[in-house]
Amino acid sequence: MSEGSAYVFYYHFNNATKQFLKEYSNSLFNWISPDLPEDLQFYRNDTCMLAVCSHEGFFLVDESLWEIFD
Repeated sequence: MSEGSAYVFYYHFNNATKQFLKEYSNSLFNWISPDLPEDLQFYRNDTCMLAVCSHEGFFLVDESLWEIFD
């Protein structure tokens, strides 16, 4: 991969991908290139529910998700 290139991968989130995420890292912030893809984003339909910037150590969550935990 050249220095200016970026690759985007799309996966359906289901039990198999959930298990994969859990097995390969115990934190969203451990997903850092080149060992693992970084900057994970999770969508429901066209809405980004969770966006993670692994190497910067921050994330954004859709406000509607917080209602689940109230």
